[in-house]
Amino acid sequence: MAPEGWLARARELCDEAGCLLICDEVAVGLGRTGTFWGSEREGVAPDILCCGKGLTGGYLPLSATLVREELYESFLGGPERTFYHGHSYSGNPLACAAACASLALYEQDGTLGNVDRQSERLRARLAAAPYPVRGHGLMLAVAGGGAAVCRAARNHGLVIRPLGEAIVVCPPLSIRDEESDLLADALLAAYADVA
Repeated sequence: MAPEGWLARARELCDEAGCLLICDEVAVGLGRTGTFWGSEREGVAPDILCCGKGLTGGYLPLSATLVREELYESFLGGPERTFYHGHSYSGNPLACAAACASLALYEQDGTLGNVDRQSERLRARLAAAPYPVRGHGLMLAVAGGGAAVCRAARNHGLVIRPLGEAIVVCPPLSIRDEESDLLADALLAAYADVA
């Protein structure tokens, strides 16, 4: 995790230098960190924001690049100013429909509220782990144990991955209480197995 204030300072430096701030929110956007955009945590509005993954709820590949209005407008006009850009799968109607349906569920199901509740639940349960828990929302990591704990977790029905020595805990944003408890119990049992 970047230290608190890091992104806000990056915004200031970009403004001072007259350059664009681009935030890659493919992994941290769309509610993963407890706010709709990860950059919101520090009150930062990037000039360009890239998002994906959660856009369709993981059902179909789709990404988007969002830009400030002034940047968008700079590409409008005659053929000499038009931004010709696209790929074979740009604007795929099925993926776009999935994204619209997925985004509608955020409000309908209270997704961001669930992220906050489940984050608190997991943090409380994982406080018994032998290493500290870090992160925001449902993008968490237990700061130790690595691959050995991940292998042991499989014996408890949990498939999870390490990132170096840290254990990555990024469940679906729709996770329910009983699933959070199952995840925490299995991970804690795995830590006990390798102790």
